Amino acid sequence: MQQDLHFLQKRIKRHEGFGAINTPFLEDIEYEAPGSMKLAKSASKAIGDEDVLILKQHGVLCVGDSLKEATLLATFVEETAKTQFITYMLNSTEDLI
Repeated sequence: MQQDLHFLQKRIKRHEGFGAINTPFLEDIEYEAPGSMKLAKSASKAIGDEDVLILKQHGVLCVGDSLKEATLLATFVEETAKTQFITYMLNSTEDLI
């Protein structure tokens, strides 16, 4: 369980398909209360020219030229995160018990 919690501190790597690769990881913001102005302001400031923004302990915010594009991008982010999590777990040198 502790190992699973450790993964929460990992960032999602940016891969081709997330637009231009200007940074090695997807942009993220710290946790703010759901529905709060702090969350709205933090997200609107951080999204900038990004097409994906990770909202810690909330989920992902994706933007695109259409709803279909944003939805496909969200699906791609989820699959990438799953793959990175599995890779992390399989390569972990810590005891699993």
